[in-house]
Formats: sequence, structure tokens, C-alpha cells
Amino acid sequence: MKIKQAIIRLWQVLTSPSTAWRELSEGVYVDQPVILVRSQMDEEGETAMEGAPSAEPMDEPRETPETLNPADGETPRPTASEIARTDARILSEDKSFFVAWLLMDALVTFIAGLVYSHEHIVVSSLLKAMASVLSFWCALWVIYYFLRYFLSKKCGLLLSIRLAVGLRLIVYPLTLGVLLHILGCLMPSLFFLKVLLLYDVYLVWEGVGLLLRVEENDRSRLVSFLTLLIIFVPIVLNEMIKLLIPLAGA
Repeated sequence: MKIKQAIIRLWQVLTSPSTAWRELSEGVYVDQPVILVRSQMDEEGETAMEGAPSAEPMDEPRETPETLNPADGETPRPTASEIARTDARILSEDKSFFVAWLLMDALVTFIAGLVYSHEHIVVSSLLKAMASVLSFWCALWVIYYFLRYFLSKKCGLLLSIRLAVGLRLIVYPLTLGVLLHILGCLMPSLFFLKVLLLYDVYLVWEGVGLLLRVEENDRSRLVSFLTLLIIFVPIVLNEMIKLLIPLAGA
């Protein structure tokens, strides 16, 4: 994806999240379109359910013989090959979008390092650029695997999230952090703009609703957890890299 296209797409997501997420969710198949919170069972019922391997989740929707996707009304479920092709397209689009922003971040961080560094200017600037790119890239995958763990183990949600769907949900809110880092490198006096990372709460809220089709009553824990990861994981990784490579923080 060209840099100009990446900038336009991020602008659309930031200025009109609902519309942007609706467009980004078109054609994305979710195995369980509506996330269902497991119903509260009394202690006796819960005890009885334990040790019953053949028991099925109480509120899990049953598929019709035609294997319909409930979110699409009467639209038949896509075949495995169709889902795979769609996922491949989504991954290609989102990775190229994110890489375009990481390239901009690397360039701006390197140039800013040349201007503001006081010793080992070139080496320090290069290491700063590498540390920034590496922290955001690793954060993308760390957040994705934490999201999968949270959905399956902690949140009690009946959802199997695929790679393409998970990364699409994470990439755009995470790119807001890349944008703010770029602005901070260009004008260090604008450090207070980091407070705009809280806008990720709204981006994630809309994304979870429109991309994963999660009902509003079920979003709070998932949105809170995912937003905290998106805000803090890149910061923690960047600080770890600076501790390992002191020149990256010089």
C-alpha cells in the first residue's frame, strides 16, 4: 500500500470510526458472529456440568442444516476456500498498511535523532528508528496472542478468532500510537498529545461491535483489556529495547 493511501485510510478511521469499521468489516466472516457470555449457573449446576464431556454450552446457537451465518440473514456460510482467500486479502491489506506507517515512523525517528541526538548521532538515530519499528511490530503480535488467550480463557466468550480478524481489529487502533510517536519525534514539545491514545477506547469499541459483532452489553471487559494492551505494550517493549541497547535511548 502506498503511503498516501495509508494516510487516507487512517484519517478515515480516526474521523469516522463507525463508517470506516463498517467498510472494513464487509466480507469478513466471523465463526461466531454474536459473542455469547456463558450463562451464570448455580453451584449445583456448575458442579454437575463438570465431568460431563458430552455437555454442550447452554446458550450456544445451533446452526441450521444449511449452515447459515446468523449475521447475514439467509446468506449461506462461505466455504473454507472462500474464507481463506478473504483472509489472505485482509492480511495483505492490513500488513501493507501497517508497514507503510512503520516506514514513515522509522524515517521520521531517524531524522529526528540526527537533529536531537548529542553523541554517536548516526548510530543512535538508527538504533532509535529500529527500536521504534521493532516495538510496534512485536506489539502487534503480542497483543493478538493475548487477545486470543483472553477470549478463550478469561472472558468466558464463545469465540474462535482467526488471524486476519484479530489483526484487523488491532492494527488500526495501534497505528494511532505510531502517528502520535511520529508527531512527538517531529515536535518533542507536543508530548502531551499522548493523551489522545485514550481515543483508542472508542476505536476499539466500534471495531469490536462492527467487526466481531459483539453486543454492547458484552463489550466492556473485552474493550478495556484490548485498549490497555494497545496503549501499553508498545511502550513497555520500547523501554525494554532501550534497556538492552542504551544507545537507542540516548
